[in-house]
Amino acid sequence: QRVFGNVNAAYKIADGISLNYRLGSDYFITDGKQVYEKGSGFTGGRTATPSGGEIMDFAYTRLEVNSNINLSINRSLTDDIDLELLVGNEYSDVKRRFFENTGRAITIGGFRNINNTGTQTVFESSNWSRTVGFFGNFGLSWRSALFLNASGRNDIVSYMPEGNRSFFYPSVGVGFAFTELLDLDEGGLTFAKLRASWAQVGQGGDLYSTQNIFITGGAAHLGGFIGGQGIQFPFQNQTGFTLSTVLRSPNLVPQNTNTLELGFDARFVNNRIGLDYTFYQIDVTDQIFAVPIPASTGFTSELRNAGRLETIGHEVVFTATPVRTQDFEWNFTSNFSTYKNEVLELAEGVSDIFLGGFVQPNVRAQANASYPVIFGTRFLRDDNGNIVNLDNPNSAFHGMPMADPDAGVIGNVQPDFEMNFINNLRYRNINVTFQIDWRQGGQMYAGNTRLQKLYGMDAM
Repeated sequence: QRVFGNVNAAYKIADGISLNYRLGSDYFITDGKQVYEKGSGFTGGRTATPSGGEIMDFAYTRLEVNSNINLSINRSLTDDIDLELLVGNEYSDVKRRFFENTGRAITIGGFRNINNTGTQTVFESSNWSRTVGFFGNFGLSWRSALFLNASGRNDIVSYMPEGNRSFFYPSVGVGFAFTELLDLDEGGLTFAKLRASWAQVGQGGDLYSTQNIFITGGAAHLGGFIGGQGIQFPFQNQTGFTLSTVLRSPNLVPQNTNTLELGFDARFVNNRIGLDYTFYQIDVTDQIFAVPIPASTGFTSELRNAGRLETIGHEVVFTATPVRTQDFEWNFTSNFSTYKNEVLELAEGVSDIFLGGFVQPNVRAQANASYPVIFGTRFLRDDNGNIVNLDNPNSAFHGMPMADPDAGVIGNVQPDFEMNFINNLRYRNINVTFQIDWRQGGQMYAGNTRLQKLYGMDAM
């Protein structure tokens, strides 16, 4: 179920000057029931054995309130110069709650009521965040040919440390559409524009990233047991909590992203052919990572501003209208992009950070390497890069490749390039659109393929 509403108000102060206000509220709730019938073989744990079944009732609610007030000025200063100015305030308040009641050991089969179970376990989580922002945008244009745009925003967020909750980030951009100053014929160049921009964006961490929290005990949080099975609570009707294994830091600062863009936009033959090119460089500093720390501290990782990531990329968009008649029109668009992510540095003393996956292989961020990379067991190689085979006639593995005792990079996730082709065909009032995507390069881990090869089921 969803209930939402908006209130909008505007007041015209003078020609080209207006005060605007918008207030919105969005309330969302979803609830459901999940049942594993008596004798279904589901226990609610990590194994599937004959069981008394399980009934789970759950509900998720989300309430968001947004408020935005701004003063807008859009006026001509002279016959050639136009001004656009926008200043305002934005407020966002979000509350979330998840509730789950799980009952096991169904007494009467087919009676799907939570009271018809032998034991019930309740789980609840909730969070509340608030953001207050002040922003301004400034724009000047000369004869619709030369453009200058600048903006600034200051956010104050509730989920960062008290001394680091406020952060400011600006941007500036220029553009020159020189064809607006030329007398062009329709047979050649129709429009051309050069552009450059620099922008900075601040971003806070996740909720509860600054204060240590208690969590309910469970296999996901308490290790050291066979099969990873930790103590499950309630245990013998006793409720238990433990500190999260992630150490939160009260010294976190917001992540900062700097983006530089250069490009041009050109159109030909009365806009029937277009070419748009963009070069961009993105430098992300103070990235927040869960950095590994000795388990003797009582934690396994600590949230820190631990990373600096650089992305350099190119994007080309080509558009064309090969056929245009009164009844039929064919529009074609192709987008080509290539980029390279690289981790320039991590926290002092940290060479790589686990991001997700299995014990092996897994995905990590590694200093001075592409981002992200696949880590795992690799072949042992000599100084010339050749695979080393075991030289032991008494071993059953004599002549077989040897494994490197140290895990390392075995795959690069990044593609060489990505490309798509979009065709839109119109015949009178009928439109047909189809798209082809092409992704070249990049590696991934295929667990099913590994098992097929292991059991001799793979065709290759």
